[in-house]
Amino acid sequence: MKKRILALFLTTTLVMACAVPVLADRQSDLEAQRAANSSALNTAKAEIAQREEAINILDQEIADLDDQLVTLISNIEILKGDIQRTRDDIATKTTELADAEVRKDDQYAAMTSRIQYIYENGDGSSWLSYILKAEDLADLLNRADYTQQMHKYDRDMLEDFKATIVEIQDIKANLEMNEAQLEEEEKNLEQQQVELNEKLDEKRADSANYASEISALNKKADQLTGEIRKANEEIARIEAEKAEAARREAEEAARKAAEEEARRQAEADRNKQAQQETQQQEQAQQPSAPQPQPEQPSTPAPQPEQSVGDSSGSSAGRAVVSFAMNFIGGPYKWGGESLTEGADCSGFVKAVYANFGIGLPHSSAALAGVGVPVSMNDIQPGDIVCYSGHVGIYAGNNTLVHASNEITGITTTSPITYRTIVAIRRVV
Repeated sequence: MKKRILALFLTTTLVMACAVPVLADRQSDLEAQRAANSSALNTAKAEIAQREEAINILDQEIADLDDQLVTLISNIEILKGDIQRTRDDIATKTTELADAEVRKDDQYAAMTSRIQYIYENGDGSSWLSYILKAEDLADLLNRADYTQQMHKYDRDMLEDFKATIVEIQDIKANLEMNEAQLEEEEKNLEQQQVELNEKLDEKRADSANYASEISALNKKADQLTGEIRKANEEIARIEAEKAEAARREAEEAARKAAEEEARRQAEADRNKQAQQETQQQEQAQQPSAPQPQPEQPSTPAPQPEQSVGDSSGSSAGRAVVSFAMNFIGGPYKWGGESLTEGADCSGFVKAVYANFGIGLPHSSAALAGVGVPVSMNDIQPGDIVCYSGHVGIYAGNNTLVHASNEITGITTTSPITYRTIVAIRRVV
């Protein structure tokens, strides 16, 4: 029976001795795997944060582009209205020109009829006969003076009609030139609209790509989190098994120590009893000898415990205009600020005033808020004339000097009301 108990004890001890190193190896593998997954999870979270920040930046850029697009569309609509108004004016002048041509022809026909009447007198007689019919010298002078006055009247009327026709033709030509400039500006704005839409599509595509990557990273992070949780649970289970094995091992060691101590104590008691019996026999043989005092059983020494640890526009305005006029014929460049290599409307105004030490924004909308407001009645050379989506410098004589478009470049336009004026500002 004792042999069987001993064999069972040895088997249990051997199993526990083998199980503990296996659990330790398994725990070491799990901890390494957990560390690798934690590192990958931190990397995924960092990448998610980077992409979320990129999306925030893209969202702001998209909002800014949307605002620019709304403003641009509004400017295009205003420009279309200006173009239609100019076309209506051209149509009006075309009608006036046709009417003037008719009146000129009518005047010419009337003059011809009068000349024919004077010369033929309606009955085939000559002009000389008409003169010779005078009764006296006074009648003769009156007839000659009447004839001269009729000729002068007809010539003056004909010249007036011709002058009117030339004036209308000039106005019509100017309106047609303004119409061409407005149409070119409309093309520029529409091209800007196309480019803004392309940028918006690109930004939105980038944002969608980042969102897709974030979704994939979140799935990866969830997977890593699940693996880390499983590893933690497995490590906790292994630690519990190791603790249980250690507890059993400690209990077994305590039991063995108690059994060993009991065995030694029993053997000591037997030796002591045998020694006492031998002494008693010796005393029986020698009665005179003093009786020895029985020895007190020895008490085992206590074992030590283990520790556990744990301006206003005057001469200055005219100087601005004089300087600006030097660059007429220069190139137009959208976004440019160079007076020689290319500038757009607000860049041209900014560059001109920069020559006089005045800093202005590169924006037609922002320029509508600089300096002090000026009424149309008080406008002076050097004042800034702001339109919707366009800006220039008043040069005097109802003329604007400005960077118009890629075809005309830096040029002058008259009148300044060729399109709707939003504001007039004075900074010198």
